[in-house]
Amino acid sequence: MNNNNNAIDNEKCAYLTACTFLVESQKEMPELAERLKNSYCMKNYRACARTVVHEALGLVAVPDQMMPHQNLWAEQILADAGKGSFIYNNGRKRGRENNSQ
Repeated sequence: MNNNNNAIDNEKCAYLTACTFLVESQKEMPELAERLKNSYCMKNYRACARTVVHEALGLVAVPDQMMPHQNLWAEQILADAGKGSFIYNNGRKRGRENNSQ
């Protein structure tokens, strides 16, 4: 992992083989799946909405249909779970909002 917090990690996603969206997409839409895998899973996985939810709430909380770019949906899931939300900008964590009172 890169120690520079301003840099985007170039490691592959640890959840790559557990990602139901990617596995199913490879069957149904192999070209799209490959593009998403190259953009998110292999380069910029911290920007992936699925990773955000998985890391905060576990795999069971990640909707099967959620695409990697659906960060607003991820934010809503975290807010509904009372976990606050992480705001991402091109994969860089900008801050944390805590919605709990």
